[in-house]
Amino acid sequence: MSHDDPALEMSDCIAITFEMQKKEEKNDTVHHKSSGDTIMCPVKAAAELVRRIRGYPGTDGDTPVSALLVGSRITHVKSKQMVGYDVLVNLTGTMIMD
Repeated sequence: MSHDDPALEMSDCIAITFEMQKKEEKNDTVHHKSSGDTIMCPVKAAAELVRRIRGYPGTDGDTPVSALLVGSRITHVKSKQMVGYDVLVNLTGTMIMD
């Protein structure tokens, strides 16, 4: 299914490929099935993330999920920020950075 498909959030499952893991495993693909939950479904969450990032100017299918639009500039959330809780995401999807 294309990332531009209007029914993206209705997919049965998603596949996420991690280019590099902490365990030094490259291109590890993880699959998640749709839970059907209206808030905590991994498929719906991924679809929303893809739509948000694809809505940023200058992005395409190769833009990583770490992309974040700050003002008019795209920056990337780093893993150390996530692990250290320097970046928080509230339920509306708004990023709050320390």
